[in-house]
Amino acid sequence: MISTFFGSPIYDNYGSIMVNEDFKPAGFKMSLGLKDTNLALEAAQEADASLPLAELAKEHFSKGIENGLEDLDWAALIKTIE
Repeated sequence: MISTFFGSPIYDNYGSIMVNEDFKPAGFKMSLGLKDTNLALEAAQEADASLPLAELAKEHFSKGIENGLEDLDWAALIKTIE
């Protein structure tokens, strides 16, 4: 449905990665996603701003890393949500 209304190679590629659980080789490791999310949250704190979706992403990245997924593509977040 998303591809129909909002067609994009990104949706198609990451959708396939998630459905097929093809998380290796990582295009962007989950550990790097957590690093970048933490940097965004630090910048938001300095600007006295709130990033609730970044907080949620941080929780999912952290859970994935705790479960040994740190070297997988960030699309493996689907495994933490399942």
